Amino acid sequence: LSVKTPWQRFMEEDPTDEEKCLYWRMVVYCRNDPYISKKDLFDLFSVQSDLIKKQFQINDVVFYLSDKNRVTVLASIADLGLDLYGTPNWILDRYNEPDLIFSYKKKQVYSLRHNQDVYNSTRIGININHVWARDGLPWRVCDIMASSACLVSEYKDDLKKYFKDVKIPTFINIYDARSLCIKLLNDENLRLDTVAACNEVIDKSYRFRHVRENIEDFLNIDFD
Repeated sequence: LSVKTPWQRFMEEDPTDEEKCLYWRMVVYCRNDPYISKKDLFDLFSVQSDLIKKQFQINDVVFYLSDKNRVTVLASIADLGLDLYGTPNWILDRYNEPDLIFSYKKKQVYSLRHNQDVYNSTRIGININHVWARDGLPWRVCDIMASSACLVSEYKDDLKKYFKDVKIPTFINIYDARSLCIKLLNDENLRLDTVAACNEVIDKSYRFRHVRENIEDFLNIDFD
């Protein structure tokens, strides 16, 4: 059985129209400010409802907002040749989304070599941000940029900050994501040019040798 979302559990309690409206406004607010405290959020919205006080858990809401974002983006490009890897319960027990279920690959991918093989045999590698990740970039961004796959990423300011000389394809909604993937799949020269530019910046500035000295200093360890 699929795990119930916070809003499904909330709706099972038969809220009033006013409670539903307030709950959803709070969800939208948490999407933009996931680190707000529960007290500050409840004060901001002058929450009086005992039902909302009982049911609204910020961490739970933000987790499922990230989950929802990931699912909708991936579902929008599933018919373009999406492959999903993970444990069976990750996709088969949690997502009632046919496009994603049929994109699931049973092969277990967990080692460095496994990930390299997947990225290097893929035309596009997509990055979808977590709602909590307001700064920084996940490791997979550099992993994809170092491979034969073309990075397509949800927009983040840090992409411009760290890779200002590379025109990384970025999206802000599912329509952008699908349009970019179709464009790159139909224009191999553009895709290869983007891959080459990503490879170049990684080799120039973001290999292990570029951070080794800082890591050794921080850990007070000599890797030699």
